[in-house]
Amino acid sequence: VRAQSEGVGRPGFRYEVSKPAAAGKPGRKLFLYGTIHLGRAGSEPFNGPVFSALRQSSRLALEADPSDGKSTQQLARRLGQYDGSDNLQRHISPELMARVQAFGERKGMPLDRIARFKPWLLANMVVLTDVAGIGLDPSMGSEMYLTGFARGMGLPVVEIEGLDSQLHLLAGLPEALQNAQLE
Repeated sequence: VRAQSEGVGRPGFRYEVSKPAAAGKPGRKLFLYGTIHLGRAGSEPFNGPVFSALRQSSRLALEADPSDGKSTQQLARRLGQYDGSDNLQRHISPELMARVQAFGERKGMPLDRIARFKPWLLANMVVLTDVAGIGLDPSMGSEMYLTGFARGMGLPVVEIEGLDSQLHLLAGLPEALQNAQLE
């Protein structure tokens, strides 16, 4: 087995693992690419070696396919919001709630809106809000580009884990871990 890394357009690497043909069986190649979940508009996601790997591939397997944002957002809201009269204030310390409220004020998010979110979802929203402030966007991440190119080439896109699985995992974390994530 041979592994080779090559620099790409964005910081990251493409690895090629090869198994030579033997005993009448064809050789096989597997390409691994270190993706970046965020990007900037106008940035070059990758270059020739990645395009070459896509042309040689029979499918694109991703940790999760980010291209169906609408259903992912709906699931995140369903799993990540409190029902009825329950709210964030009942689940985190007053000190953390004060920090959450200050964050909301800085970002123009009213407390009654923020308090509907469970800690795991709010923690992710905080990160995405902060990175958006410096020009990074999930829709510009390398997975989005890879998915678009693969589908344009007629390659099937398969998920190894899936966003649904990831969201259910986060939603199922014990409350103490969710609070630590938000902290």
